[in-house]
Amino acid sequence: MGLSLPELKHRVGTLGWHRSAYWYLLQFLSKALGLRLHHVFVSASAAKSIIATEPAYEHREVSPSELMPYIDDDPVLRDQLTPDFLRQSQTQNDECIASFFDDRLVGFDFSSTTKAPVTSQLEVLVPAGFSYGYKGWTHPDHRRKKLALRRIQLKSSVDYMTIYYIETHNYPSLLRPYRHPSERRQHMGYVGWVTIRGRQYPFASRRAKWIGFEFVRKGLKHRRLYTER
Repeated sequence: MGLSLPELKHRVGTLGWHRSAYWYLLQFLSKALGLRLHHVFVSASAAKSIIATEPAYEHREVSPSELMPYIDDDPVLRDQLTPDFLRQSQTQNDECIASFFDDRLVGFDFSSTTKAPVTSQLEVLVPAGFSYGYKGWTHPDHRRKKLALRRIQLKSSVDYMTIYYIETHNYPSLLRPYRHPSERRQHMGYVGWVTIRGRQYPFASRRAKWIGFEFVRKGLKHRRLYTER
């Protein structure tokens, strides 16, 4: 990992010395040990006011199989929405909120209440009562129109709290503007993995395990629920 003086000055000016040092440390550990470390968050309730989009857009919940006819509409869709992916998502009863414009698919968000892929080797277990969003997309021609925000709000209206993870040095996602206490997310521990000779070994903090959110090897026939501390 190269380190140029202009880049260092820019990062320090943007993040400060402590955050910059941590960012470079995690970059080094990622390359040296294959370490990935993430915060686990539970989101607050969805905003009560409706996030409006242009009238030409329609947003609704669909079953994953309903998106099969749209696969060939865009090269990105052919890569993202493969028949195998849609069948697996359908089998798991995953939720999908889709955005349409003139009957064309222009965006989607998938979420699961059981498990979802993380890497080619790992998947995440989702605890009971929570929903985890694991795949989202908006067509480039339809971005900056609040489509994703509207889909997130629709997804948040069901009887599940949203749980998710963010890398501990991903400051653009972590540093958010002021929010009212009722809209602030809750920190629920850490999850991650290390890579040794190409094999990824997951780990989770005690609090993340307690809530039941952790990375596991793919194919594990098990789902954790709440446990006593």
